[in-house]
Amino acid sequence: MGIFNLIALVFLAVISLIFSILGFAGRDIILDDAYIKASKEERENMDKNAYRLQGAIIFLFIFATTLCNLLRALTHTPLFTYIAFGIGAIGIIYAFVSHYSIKKKTK
Repeated sequence: MGIFNLIALVFLAVISLIFSILGFAGRDIILDDAYIKASKEERENMDKNAYRLQGAIIFLFIFATTLCNLLRALTHTPLFTYIAFGIGAIGIIYAFVSHYSIKKKTK
């Protein structure tokens, strides 16, 4: 793997970790389409904490997956690839489940 790919993985890991920390700190890192498509009045009345937590956890999954891919590139150990696939699959499942659970709570 080339040096530029390693730099890109490090950059993605750092950015996703920063976004995750900002989400846990209560900054507006909201990815849910229900919030994005809502009107300005609806956004003011929504509980943003659930959406912030959702975004922070998703970015944490992205960080963990990217970190495993970086470790795979550095150590050439295939185990990290399998761990990254597992973390990615759990992250995707979490994204769907949390989206629908937040949607159900707001109705």
